Amino acid sequence: MQTIKDTQRAWLAGIVDGEGSFVIFRRTNISKNKETIITATASITITNSNKEIIDECANILDECNIKYWMWYEKDGTHLRRQKRISVRNYGAIIQLINLIEGDLIGKKDQANLMKTFVDKARKRTSFNATEDRLNYCVKMSELNKNGNLIR
Repeated sequence: MQTIKDTQRAWLAGIVDGEGSFVIFRRTNISKNKETIITATASITITNSNKEIIDECANILDECNIKYWMWYEKDGTHLRRQKRISVRNYGAIIQLINLIEGDLIGKKDQANLMKTFVDKARKRTSFNATEDRLNYCVKMSELNKNGNLIR
C-alpha cells in the first residue's frame, strides 16, 4: 500500500529523472538443452555517491513495497564510492513507473517505452520472439542516446 507523501513521490521522480536510468538490455541464458538464448530484459537504476539520497530512495521504495536490489559499485574508476539501487522485477518496475510517471520530465519517453515492454513481456503472448524483444533494446538505446538534448 502506498503511504508516501506527494512531495516524496515528486522528489523520487526528480531523482530518477536526474540520477536514474531506464535500460532494456540483452541477456544471455542457457536453455535446458544447452542452447544459448539471447533475449531482452529491463531495469530501472539509481546511482549516487550521497548516502542520504540513496537511503531516502530506499525508504520510499520500501514504503511502497517496491522490490529492489542495492549494492556498492565495485568499479575503481570513480573518485567516490557509489551505491546503486536497481529495480528489475517486472511487477516492481510497473509499480515504480506508475508511482512517478506523472512527475517525470526528461525520462518520460523512456518510462513509457519500458512500461510497454514490461506489459508485453509479462503477458508473453505474441512477444516471445527474441527479435521483437531486442527491438526494444534498440529503441531504448536511441532514447537514452538522443533523448531531448539541448542542441
